[in-house]
Amino acid sequence: MRHPEFDSLLLKLLVDRIGTQFYEGKDKYNLYCFFRWVAMTVVGGGFMSDYDTFPLQSKPSLMLPNKGALSIYSNHVPNLVSGSAAEWNRISNVMFENYAENSNQGKQFWSDMREMEKLMMFGSNFTDIPLGSPETIPIHVLYDIFDDEDMEENQVINPYDVNEKCLFLLSFRAIHFSHHGCYLAHFCNGHKRRPLAARKWHNSWSNECK
Repeated sequence: MRHPEFDSLLLKLLVDRIGTQFYEGKDKYNLYCFFRWVAMTVVGGGFMSDYDTFPLQSKPSLMLPNKGALSIYSNHVPNLVSGSAAEWNRISNVMFENYAENSNQGKQFWSDMREMEKLMMFGSNFTDIPLGSPETIPIHVLYDIFDDEDMEENQVINPYDVNEKCLFLLSFRAIHFSHHGCYLAHFCNGHKRRPLAARKWHNSWSNECK
């Protein structure tokens, strides 16, 4: 809310129009997902991480990757993102300007993740699109589970025995325990179960792969 254009940005999400996605406080989850981009502008840029994303091979540095260009480390899924304040501000403006058109004037669901996917596929009026790279691995991909059918065929038997995954995980900056990923991997599925399973998995990785 400290952003100098907060009020005008809020209106671009059509929060004042009856029947729209965010009218009268609806869908706060995705509303806040849009505004986290604005918050990163206010705090001066840097790294933003979802709380269900855990570090693997991500070392501290005084310099941002890719010279501060807006970079997403899960292709188009913005669970781990870095960029300078100017880059966060630039992409934020693109997202908010595009919202009305992409959401059919707020009548259809739209999210910051869908915006990132569209930007990476088709670009925008801004010359530089966000950089996407597969440096974060989703938990279901780690266990080769990609849809409901795989859940039965590739059931995770010993998810906390991470030793055989150590070498493979050297290629990744972080691991993501998303709602969808945990639904497919099953062992971390559930609102209360997910944080406990994620912490237990990460502790096992830390101990077995150090």
